[in-house]
Amino acid sequence: METSIKCVKYTLFLFNLLFSLSGIFLIITGGVVQGAYSQYLDFLGDAFLSTPVFLIIVGCIIFFVAFFGCCGAIKENHCMTLTFAVLLGVIFLMEIGAGIAAYKLKGQVNDLLYDNMEMGMQNYNQTGYDGVTHTWDGIQHELN
Repeated sequence: METSIKCVKYTLFLFNLLFSLSGIFLIITGGVVQGAYSQYLDFLGDAFLSTPVFLIIVGCIIFFVAFFGCCGAIKENHCMTLTFAVLLGVIFLMEIGAGIAAYKLKGQVNDLLYDNMEMGMQNYNQTGYDGVTHTWDGIQHELN
């Protein structure tokens, strides 16, 4: 019986270690995307959170939750393991809500993107809108 408990303990630790590493990977990816492609992210406007910032936030949450799982498993701490389980339950409920919201708002995102790109084209090569001109030039250069 003791061997199976150790197996569960180390399996839980291993999976949470992998989740911690994936959280760190998301944080790094969000930072790299923000640094490299920030000029292309202006088309969504201010109505939505930018993708790199979202990746960084999700990476931090995953790392935080996986930390509780790792420490709770390896130290066999009941409080940390219970906190880990509650946080996983909250994340599961948030994922269901986000999936429903994404399905319902799918059309609005397409319309918003189209409208912002149209407004950007109207401001192309105008004084005071150098960022828009630079973004459109970059997109045309990349797609060519």
